[in-house]
Parts: sequence; C-alpha cells; structure tokens
Amino acid sequence: MTAKQSQPTVNKSCFARRRYGLIAVVIIAVLGCYSKDFQEPGIKGVAQYSTKRTYPDGFNATWDAALAALGELPVVTVKKEAGYILTDWIMGKSDRLYSGYGRTKIPYKIRYKFAVRIVPNKKGTLVSITNREQYYTDAISSGSELSGSLYHWADTESSTVKEYGLLNGIEAILNKKRKPN
Repeated sequence: MTAKQSQPTVNKSCFARRRYGLIAVVIIAVLGCYSKDFQEPGIKGVAQYSTKRTYPDGFNATWDAALAALGELPVVTVKKEAGYILTDWIMGKSDRLYSGYGRTKIPYKIRYKFAVRIVPNKKGTLVSITNREQYYTDAISSGSELSGSLYHWADTESSTVKEYGLLNGIEAILNKKRKPN
C-alpha cells in the first residue's frame, strides 16, 4: 500500500439535497399551520350606548337608586355632597375583545371600575358613568414594552354595555318608586 490510502468517496451533493429537502418540508409544514385569521385581540362590533341619562327625579331619589343599582359591586368612594361614587376593580369578561382562531371566540379577561357622577339640573338629575376598562394580556400582543412581567393589564375602550345596564338599573328602581302600590 502506498502512503496515501484511498478514502471512500462521499457524494456531498446527495447530503446537500437531503438537507435542502428537509428544510423545504419544515417550511411547508410551518406555513401550512399559519393562519391569517389569527388576531390578538379580536374586536367584536358592539353597539355604542349613551353613558349619560337625565332622570326627572330629585337628587336624593336618584342618588339612592344609583347606590341600589350598584348593589353588591365593591364601592370604594362615596361622596354624596359631590355627587360622586367610585367602585373598586370588578373582574369580568369582555363584551368586545376576544382571542380565538377561526370561528372560535373566547372573551378576554377584563377588569373595570365605574365612576358615577350625579348632578341636579333644571330637568331633574343627570347621571353620567365613566368606565375604566382593562384587559389582561402579554406585552407582545399589546405591543407594549416588557417591564418586569410578561403579563399586565392594558387599557381599552369600554363597549358601553355595562354603563347602559347600570343606567337601566337606576331607571327601573326609580320607576318602582314612582308607581304607587
């Protein structure tokens, strides 16, 4: 034998073709799972309602009806002389934000708090409700900066459905008080 022994020849182009073929299969598989319908968060169209209403009743009757309509909600501030009621955070599910894939729509976890203003005027008593609403999300989906935790509460618009429901509750209580038994 000579100093140079013959090495078995390896067909490098065969391995390269296999590697490229495997990469192509992986890319096709990944793109096959991709959906353009995936939206985080998705937004459902919800009718917008007024968050203010004037009742023909006096301030005291409207104030009492507002407190009664809030019922078991956690109230943290009550200032009758200023006509102001503030609730603590209330946990719930969103009326307008959802996550999902295709037709599946799962409402986002939210928290909200009401600020209720009650002011007498010439026509009776004006009640206006402001709802601060937030949804629980990750920094990537909300497009915010990562600051200590991946998940956080992000502000969002209210659907006004909850405020409308509270105004209707106040009205129902006032209507009961107006009607003689």
